[in-house]
Amino acid sequence: MVKDKSSEERKHSRETSEDTRLFYQSLDRAVSEVLSYASTGRHPTFQAIQYYIYRFRLEGALEATSVINEAYLRGRSFINRTSQRIENPNAWLKATAYNIVRENYRIENRDSASENYQNSELFVDSSNSLSKIIEAEESSKVKSVLNKLQEENPKYFEIIVLRLVNELKWKEVREALRKGGENPVPSEKTLRNRLKEARSRFQKIFYEYQLDLKNISHITPNNIPIASHLFVGRSEELEAISKILEDEVIAIIQGIGGIGKTELCKQYAIEHLFDYSGGVFWVLVSDAESSFVDQIISFSKKSLKSESNSINTEENTFNLSASEGVMELDSTSSTGGRVKFQGTYWPVVCPYNDAIKKGERVYIIGRSGLTLQAVTRNYWEWNIWPPGKVLIILDDVSRYEQIKPYLPPAGSRFRVLATTRQDPGLGFFRRLKKSIVKETQIIKLSALTAEDSLELLSKNVNEGILAEEQETVLKICEYFRFHPLALTLLSSYINNSPGISLRQIQSKLENLSIKPATGLGNLESSESLDKMFEELSIQLQKENEVRYGLKFSSSKGIVLEGETFKVHLELLTLSNDADDELTFSTSNKHDRGNDINILLNAPGFQVEGSNVGSLPLDSTSEPTDNIGRIAFNLTALYTGDRSLSVELYRNCEFIRKLETEIYVRPLSEVGFLKEYIKVRTRPIAQPSFIFNVKPVWHKNRLSCRIQYEFKILDNSLVKLGDLNILSEEIPVSLFDKANQIFKEALKHDYTNSYDEFLKHIKYFGHELFKKLVPFAIQDRIRLILSSRQNVFALFLIDQEAAIPWEFLSDGNHLLSECLTIGRWLQDMSNSCWEEVPIGSASVSYFENVRKHGDRAEILNSMGSPNPQILPSGMLDILSLSESIRGLHILRSDEFDEECQLSEAPILISAKDNINASVEQQIQTSKLNIYRNHPLVTLSYTREDKPNPTDIEYSWAPTFIRAGASAFVGPLWSVDPAVDTAFISTFYTRLWMGDALGQAFHTARQMARTAVPESCDWLAYVLYGDPMARPYRPVEGKGYAVVEPIGQDIKDPLPPNQSLRFRLTLRRDPPVWHEDRLIEVAEDLAFDNLQVHIVAFGLEVNPTTVDMSRTPNGNYLGWFTLSAPPTMAGETVPVQVHFADGAEPIHSVTFALQIAAEEDE
Repeated sequence: MVKDKSSEERKHSRETSEDTRLFYQSLDRAVSEVLSYASTGRHPTFQAIQYYIYRFRLEGALEATSVINEAYLRGRSFINRTSQRIENPNAWLKATAYNIVRENYRIENRDSASENYQNSELFVDSSNSLSKIIEAEESSKVKSVLNKLQEENPKYFEIIVLRLVNELKWKEVREALRKGGENPVPSEKTLRNRLKEARSRFQKIFYEYQLDLKNISHITPNNIPIASHLFVGRSEELEAISKILEDEVIAIIQGIGGIGKTELCKQYAIEHLFDYSGGVFWVLVSDAESSFVDQIISFSKKSLKSESNSINTEENTFNLSASEGVMELDSTSSTGGRVKFQGTYWPVVCPYNDAIKKGERVYIIGRSGLTLQAVTRNYWEWNIWPPGKVLIILDDVSRYEQIKPYLPPAGSRFRVLATTRQDPGLGFFRRLKKSIVKETQIIKLSALTAEDSLELLSKNVNEGILAEEQETVLKICEYFRFHPLALTLLSSYINNSPGISLRQIQSKLENLSIKPATGLGNLESSESLDKMFEELSIQLQKENEVRYGLKFSSSKGIVLEGETFKVHLELLTLSNDADDELTFSTSNKHDRGNDINILLNAPGFQVEGSNVGSLPLDSTSEPTDNIGRIAFNLTALYTGDRSLSVELYRNCEFIRKLETEIYVRPLSEVGFLKEYIKVRTRPIAQPSFIFNVKPVWHKNRLSCRIQYEFKILDNSLVKLGDLNILSEEIPVSLFDKANQIFKEALKHDYTNSYDEFLKHIKYFGHELFKKLVPFAIQDRIRLILSSRQNVFALFLIDQEAAIPWEFLSDGNHLLSECLTIGRWLQDMSNSCWEEVPIGSASVSYFENVRKHGDRAEILNSMGSPNPQILPSGMLDILSLSESIRGLHILRSDEFDEECQLSEAPILISAKDNINASVEQQIQTSKLNIYRNHPLVTLSYTREDKPNPTDIEYSWAPTFIRAGASAFVGPLWSVDPAVDTAFISTFYTRLWMGDALGQAFHTARQMARTAVPESCDWLAYVLYGDPMARPYRPVEGKGYAVVEPIGQDIKDPLPPNQSLRFRLTLRRDPPVWHEDRLIEVAEDLAFDNLQVHIVAFGLEVNPTTVDMSRTPNGNYLGWFTLSAPPTMAGETVPVQVHFADGAEPIHSVTFALQIAAEEDE
């Protein structure tokens, strides 16, 4: 009767498993995707888990992959218990992983857990959202805490629900409170304070609730590897395993490599996890017996929470042949059994002194010392296993001797499930059968059925593709002999090759050099399959690729100094036999709707407008077609041979760099006095004055004259008047000498007293002041310094005149003592940013920076988001740099001899690239820096004497040319206490709304006060507009983009000509975007997305655009506008309306200027 009942239970379990297996798929896919990035750490969920581990100080004690594995098993358990689907697997994984990390923290820190846990942060997600936590396994706990908070303080409950659960904007929160009857409605500032108090109270209640929980929900201890979401079929085999292990203690699965033995074991272990309450122990069998024991110890410590957790595994292995000293018993111990080894007492009982003296390895498990022989002999009697049945899985057994000591006796509570590739006719199985294994305990695994093969492909490939070409799919499956591993790789290949049809794949298979037709034996290794698909990919790529070329040219090869000209880039499609230089190639459909983004580098030229642009890839064009053209307007600033370059990116992936040469011919001396400072109206205040410094070089480049422009913008100083004059002849050696003297002063004079160092620096600055600056400008600067008023100045300095201008002195004061100076590059004066984004700062650090986590905490200011430490300190992770709004770099001047001062925090672990320039190192993140225009700050600290940081030659210009809105850092390495005072004050003042220069000034004064005996406060320099104001970026769900091809949207359209526009609704912003942020549907999926264009008086073709979805999930469409001659000189409003059927989505309106006729 018992057996029949168990049979019914198994049948019911199988039926339930079939019902819920569909729910596993989304979770399986999410976990597989996260783990596929484990080696690089570039998946947001993986990075979040790494951050949780860091946050709880569990580095080295907990691995991210282990946390993912545990979260996955809890997910399977949740689905089994509730028969519910996990709607958002990635959010669920992140929230559950946080709970797992927190549990491990409590276990690792039982004594101090109470205090630390109260201080730990429940709201770790950047969105500060509780909705994802509620979706996770602790939803019942969170809901209970919310209920208690509602009883205690309804207003706290309401603000948490509205803001953190429903994720409403502050405007929507205020509206909800108004409708709820709260009158008057509190201001946003008041509500923010209320939320802060509510979160603090919620945290405390949650902590108290945790203390009341007597028992944490039990889950079977295990180390089961992540199962594949592509598992199909094998129901008979699963039932066979279950039946064998019900009556016997051993089951063997035999089959060739890649046939699915390991996956079958995973599925069995997961489905029967709760049948083995004593644990499920997975062992990858190897030739070394000690490896087996090491896995046992690791499992006992991590999964069984053995009492030996505090003892390092390496210390648990004593081998006197490799160590000095004697392990001896401590006879004075009250237990009579403490062990003394190399002067250390170990709290274990070890009766194996004779074995130790002979050099045998002794393992400590729990409180027992065991020799290797004792481990194997007492394997099934250890007291480390919890009560209940235990499943031991021995994966990939090749020899009988490997598992002989671990085969349990009959009637044991242990069960063994082993896999092997060995042929049933060989000695391996004969020796097994002579022990305790019968023929009925061996399951021979064969290939999948045709039906299961189709199901396997359908799990990972669009079912519509398979349904359309089912006959072709079956032929391909038959070609691969229905081999699971081959079909799994095939599905991945199909997904990664969206432009390739199944018929094309089938036609190429017969031409491969590696063929599986002679039998499955040829497919036993994944290496042979990888080679097969690599060969297949090469053949199909040649057939489907589209070749593109880019021509980079100038409208003139020789230009005059001060002359404006154009440079052009043309995107061409190339035929396979074209002689044009190949720039790049791509699949004909894979890049549909994507961009080639262009970043122009033009040192020595002033760019009119933006120095970035994009051209759309269009694979529908015929070879040799010109499919896009873009132009940049430049003004030549300096004479001689000059180099222009463009960096090309496919989306954000760097492709290559193109260069061209321009010769700039000098004008007569009269032409030098051109005005370069252009004052524009703007929404923020102007600086007190602008000081422009532009060297005018002679042909031999041995000397120059400097053109100085001095423009007063402050009404209180207007009586001083503007100046535009040319200096006397200055030898080029003066700049080098000035920098050298400054560095020598740091090296030799800094060790003197504060007053003595300041005296030397002022003397240096005064000499430089007299030699470089004309008398007329000297007089004006003296008057400004003597006024003692708060003066903000913008210095536009040419890179070739990069000296410490802040340290010029009138003999009494340094400029930087009395003025708040913001520098900017003279040739980029048109792009000096008037606004600076602030938000969560991303922290990048060098390997030699100690306690980078503590150093990062100084960026915290009242009400600001927590700083985000980049994994391993690296900046070249595109998925992270896309969201960077502020970047803080931690650097110490303790470096190896081969490490350069200009080393940037990008390749900090790549020793072979240690000498790469800063520009090269941030290349992978350049477009994202330009996209977000972050504020970049540099902490460059020292332990002993100061060293120059060279930021004016490498750090600052590199980040500014890459798109940073401002850069702040020291000219020399500073005292850590000074840096802490400066950086913390600077970020706090910005977050409170101070202008960039005001925050910089206050931070310097705070650093001066914090360490009054140090001159380090003078080291900090600001690159940016001192009047720039901070703003807090608002995250959106997507971007609606209307983009003319080949010209800026502000450029006029000539009459009788057509202009093609591209429409996109996209997740990621275009690199050049400005104020095009919009909110759209969260999943960015529409049933019938159309765009309607209204442009009065213009010819629109078509007026309604049916948007098509691209492979990357964005929406794409095109239209053209043409203007009749009668509209020349007019400005036409163009309305673009996005709609899903009849439901409006968003509208964009812009003004199109029609060019005037030439005779006008």
